[in-house]
Amino acid sequence: MISRLEGANPVVNSAQEGVESVSILAVIVLYRLPPSESPALLSLRASATALNHGNVRLKILLYDNTPAGQRSATIPEDIEYWPAGTNQGISAAYNFALKMAGDQRFDWLLTLDQDTTVPASFLECISALARNLAGCVEVAGLVPEAVDHGTFISPHVLVCGCSRRLPKGFTGISNGSISAINSGAIWRTSSLREIGGFHSLFWLDYLDHWLFHAIQLSGKRIYVIGNLEIEHELSLLNPRHQLSAERLTDILRAESAFHDLYHGPISGCLLTMKTFVRLSFQVLRGKRRELWPVTWNSFVERIVCRKATRIIKWEQDMRCRLKNTS
Repeated sequence: MISRLEGANPVVNSAQEGVESVSILAVIVLYRLPPSESPALLSLRASATALNHGNVRLKILLYDNTPAGQRSATIPEDIEYWPAGTNQGISAAYNFALKMAGDQRFDWLLTLDQDTTVPASFLECISALARNLAGCVEVAGLVPEAVDHGTFISPHVLVCGCSRRLPKGFTGISNGSISAINSGAIWRTSSLREIGGFHSLFWLDYLDHWLFHAIQLSGKRIYVIGNLEIEHELSLLNPRHQLSAERLTDILRAESAFHDLYHGPISGCLLTMKTFVRLSFQVLRGKRRELWPVTWNSFVERIVCRKATRIIKWEQDMRCRLKNTS
């Protein structure tokens, strides 16, 4: 089930003379968080100090989804800041960054959430790997291992429709399909352009599922960096961030749309059963009663509505939502 790519040691001295330059555009998406408080920005700039910038061309873009932006925030001179003015999610931010990468001739795009913390060796490691894999065009993306306070998050390999963790520390290319979170992934920009960029309707939730599916469907592969770990604060695992009914609605609708669009009837039936099990657990626990109607409505929609009807309605609602926030 697992294979390794030989000759792709991620630990390479970036100061090595005569080494071909690697160009990386890093985009960090902000939302109601000052840049000076973003773990992603702070840790990425610290990681950049270890680089030989003669061999690595790095640019950091802060894309701010905070309504009206944060014009009073202090932005370091070496950082480009773009206030979107409205919140159209991470898809719009990533597509903006992808266009910038094309205009400014960056070969790789690094995507980061504001709450991700990368280690000091992060940029040295991924730039060395990107250099070693420059000629291996079948590899479209590189993903580190992500944890949240010691709890493993990603990546996973998909086996018979189920997510399974790769062997601990696995580094290389898996024969199975890989799924991972967006944050911390570095993408070959040419591969992203081949699939038309980031799906605008998966504007926030399930964009990562769609992206890994689309990339691998195009015939490209994902390189897993199992010996490189990042810390990512997943809001669903954080007891301080209580999931609202509105957020749960968005998540369940995106999940349903993704399965309807890209998976078969067996997967659809399993998702319907999974939704009912979620509802049962919510009721049995007797907590968060405001979430019960959300899960119930999601279950009923999957039972009553035809798949084509669900897809059309979801697409219309997403386009309307994005139009209203533009």
